[in-house]
Amino acid sequence: MNKLIGLILIVVGFLVMAAGYRYQATGYLAGGIALILIGVVMLVMKILGRNQP
Repeated sequence: MNKLIGLILIVVGFLVMAAGYRYQATGYLAGGIALILIGVVMLVMKILGRNQP
């Protein structure tokens, strides 16, 4: 489930970031970057958890 949520956060983050870039809204740009980072962290945690012995 975390993998799916992480991927969705990354996609939504890119969309929000692109909208912020297009309309020059710093808040949307920062929010999109934050969503992308949260999604990446969730995916990395899932991968690291799976590779534990």
